[in-house]
Amino acid sequence: MNINDLNALKKGTPTNQLLVTLGPGFYNKYREGIDYLIEAKYLEPYMKINYIESGDSFYYHPEPGTGKNATNLDYNKTISALTSLYNATKNPEIKQRYGYQLVRFNHYTRNYDVALKAFKTYVEPLRLKGAPLHYGT
Repeated sequence: MNINDLNALKKGTPTNQLLVTLGPGFYNKYREGIDYLIEAKYLEPYMKINYIESGDSFYYHPEPGTGKNATNLDYNKTISALTSLYNATKNPEIKQRYGYQLVRFNHYTRNYDVALKAFKTYVEPLRLKGAPLHYGT
């Protein structure tokens, strides 16, 4: 599902037949999850590390025409948005996903120490042992 479909659902004007079928109360019932999906879809094209040619880069070849990476986003604005969304979210599983986005974004902008701090600040305290924790480690 694309971001435009999700934004239309949020506005109450879905055109995607699946979302229309879910009914008018669907967004309100699952608001935190849908808002997370919108943010994740927005970040998705940028969630790549900045490619830097080196002696060890022989195994990695960026896809042609995919010049986007995490450094193309405004760092402070992105961190602020993710932190705000994290703090506003009540569902611990969704909160954990925002925490991982903070870790991931810092990793892809080569802020490795900040990424580790973000994990300890936003992910560890939730003490969730689900798939995202095991997938990310």
